[in-house]
Amino acid sequence: MSDSPGPGRHLADGLLAEALRRAQHAAPDRLLAAIDPACRAAGVRDPVLYLVDHDGATLTPAPSPATGSGHPFPLPVGGSVAGDVFRSQVPAETTGPGGVRLWLPVSESRCRLGVLAVSADELDDERRRWCADL
Repeated sequence: MSDSPGPGRHLADGLLAEALRRAQHAAPDRLLAAIDPACRAAGVRDPVLYLVDHDGATLTPAPSPATGSGHPFPLPVGGSVAGDVFRSQVPAETTGPGGVRLWLPVSESRCRLGVLAVSADELDDERRRWCADL
């Protein structure tokens, strides 16, 4: 039996590598613009990066170009899905009129930084893995 990835996996991994390269070289206010093309090609859209404040009480959207989802508002760490993901470091999904919203913890080493949210019409395990790696 072979453990080789399917043909779609190589494309997704290439998109991930490109998104990460672009993000590493992007100015902070261009970070989401840098990953947006790869997100769209991977079948997810409207990325929003929420960064925790110094008090650990609020997740504030990072600067980004306008998206189709409107302008996001800050979210409380206590009492929100984003806050639950931030505290637990476990991804979560919500469903609404725009499809599925995937909420992913963002950290550097052991330092919790915030939450990345992306939307999709539907999610499969391959897309969830791609988003978690991003």
